[in-house]
Amino acid sequence: MARDAKPHPEQSSAAKADPEVSDEKAVFYNPQTALGTYTNLAIVRHTQEEFQIDFLQQDPAGAHQLATRIWTSPAHFKRLAKALIANLAKYEEKFGEVPERQRSPDE
Repeated sequence: MARDAKPHPEQSSAAKADPEVSDEKAVFYNPQTALGTYTNLAIVRHTQEEFQIDFLQQDPAGAHQLATRIWTSPAHFKRLAKALIANLAKYEEKFGEVPERQRSPDE
């Protein structure tokens, strides 16, 4: 672990959705990673053995820049998908339905 890594004070819903991860386990991160990265587009690909998620930043002119790429196992991807769906439901219960953007014919 890096010397500048610090324990994260919160536990994510993804961790709580995973029965193998206890709320008592510390999550460590370095400060630069903790800043996060904004993305507004994701591309998901898979093979039999793994899933690849590319998180991109798309500017108003339509140019794309890869922000980060995640590789994960099918089992973890499934847990992540369930956690995302559960969190979206909680969000919409509190703040209202999130409208889906309609694609224009040229997309």
